[in-house]
Amino acid sequence: MGQHPLTEDDMKFLDSYVKVMKPVAAAMDLLQGESDCYIGHVIPTIKGIQHKLQLLNDKSMTLLINAINNGLCERFGAILTSDEYKAAMMLIP
Repeated sequence: MGQHPLTEDDMKFLDSYVKVMKPVAAAMDLLQGESDCYIGHVIPTIKGIQHKLQLLNDKSMTLLINAINNGLCERFGAILTSDEYKAAMMLIP
């Protein structure tokens, strides 16, 4: 099989993909930290991802953005409404 050079459309797609995944990757780095990572960081980190994704205005990434938001809501929905997590968030050292 021959190699095909990346097209302009390929580069645009990759650029958009990186913009969408960058906040997710940064959040994962923060939450996987072994020091200076507390339970109170969960809500602001998830909300931060959602806010950054909401600001993106890229129609080609709508399905990915929606999938990430739906996954965050499904996985962290109970945490986002938990009084214990909210209290922990307010008491971050």
